Amino acid sequence: MKPRKDTRVELVTELETILPTCGATKAAKIRSMIDKAKRGEFHDFKSPHVCGKVYLVGLLREASLNTLARRVIDGEFDETADAEDQAEMALELKDEPALRAMLKLPDPIKS
Repeated sequence: MKPRKDTRVELVTELETILPTCGATKAAKIRSMIDKAKRGEFHDFKSPHVCGKVYLVGLLREASLNTLARRVIDGEFDETADAEDQAEMALELKDEPALRAMLKLPDPIKS
């Protein structure tokens, strides 16, 4: 299994690598994506968007970065939940013990 990449780190690095090879219009789109990625807008658990990855793929396609969009779709940038994310999910699912157990989330009362 390949290690997963964090959109706030590795995606930013990849976009910064592409940036110097672009014209002004495309570079502006990429700089905007870099800023959004650094803020966590594409992160699976920290994004303010319901589907941050869907939003990201749309922006990548709009900038003609289709290969990178395909890599996102294929799960290369799917983040795993850290302890803070797990605690938040457990709290949201406090009345769903079976679902919490299935997702291996902590008991929100004990955490």
